[in-house]
Amino acid sequence: MKTLTHLVLATAAAAALAPAALAGTQTSKSGGFAIDLPDAWKVQGNDQVIGVDDPSDQMGMLLISVDKSDAKQVIAGVDKLLAGTVTDIHWGKKKKSFALNGMKGVSIDGSAKVKGQPVLTTLIILGPTGTGKGVIAFAGAQPAWLQAHGAEMLSAIKTLRPTK
Repeated sequence: MKTLTHLVLATAAAAALAPAALAGTQTSKSGGFAIDLPDAWKVQGNDQVIGVDDPSDQMGMLLISVDKSDAKQVIAGVDKLLAGTVTDIHWGKKKKSFALNGMKGVSIDGSAKVKGQPVLTTLIILGPTGTGKGVIAFAGAQPAWLQAHGAEMLSAIKTLRPTK
């Protein structure tokens, strides 16, 4: 999944990226959100796009700060953004609404291929953040990784919260 994160970050980030670092609490000041990630996970990005990889590179996650949170526009934009790296993207028809740490959200699951390998995907749209923006979380993981480490990823996602 390292390829996914690196290629998408290269495409998405207009500003200079910080070098890869170990995880922990990651904060987007302009986006108004923070997330706690396992220390062994690798992180790179900037204040608007945060890319995350697990140590085995079998899971990648992007956290993107956005001004708009229209689900249809966001999903179309993510599909375009990922088109060069991720193929055969298929989103499920069922969207799940939920609340997380004071933000309203919607999630949609799907599947895709990265380098010809199948991955399971999730797209989460949350807001408003502490700065009134939205945050998009896109995650893709190989099925075996997800079976072994899905609880760890879910625990991290549940820490996504608004900040000022």
